[in-house]
Amino acid sequence: MDFKNLKTKKSLKEYTKTIIDQIGECDSLCKSEYYPLFIYLCSRHPEYPDKFINMIDIKIQYNKVFRKNLEGLIINKDGSTDSVSFLNTCISGKPKNNLYSAMRYSVVDQILHFKNNSIQMCCKCKSSDNLHVDHDQPLFINITKSFLQNRNDIPISFLQDKQSNITIFDPMDSIFINEWNTYHKHTATYQILCRYCNLTK
Repeated sequence: MDFKNLKTKKSLKEYTKTIIDQIGECDSLCKSEYYPLFIYLCSRHPEYPDKFINMIDIKIQYNKVFRKNLEGLIINKDGSTDSVSFLNTCISGKPKNNLYSAMRYSVVDQILHFKNNSIQMCCKCKSSDNLHVDHDQPLFINITKSFLQNRNDIPISFLQDKQSNITIFDPMDSIFINEWNTYHKHTATYQILCRYCNLTK
């Protein structure tokens, strides 16, 4: 299939997800038949070409925190690596919302606690494959919006967790972090959904 002929972002995302799952963990893609796909995806990134100017290869690995999720890393000439979201940022062409990402990661322990103490079955179709924790009511985006409303201490600078390559809060914003974690804990409700039911919700 010529991936450049895919007409929608949705079809490109589905195709890319299939290829990433098919490849699995891989230390080098530069000699893979799918390397042109990933180069094309890089060209769609909002930080292209600056982010990729020293890239010599691409690898795929399981995220060290969300161990079932495969993630992309670009390998630079000096041996350093940098995370790249092939399934989201590269396809949308929009820059990542660092605040939203940090807020989600900040409450991941709450989400995992619910998952680990729940029946491992999709509440919609009863499947036990590829289970996700879904914010039921209210939605996560609505929880964040209500929390941020009228605040004047919203962080504007962030760090990157070295283990997971995920955007996180600076510890200097501890008051904001603690208040956000408490608000989320008392506001969020969850349900277990399989990947398909979550995507089609």
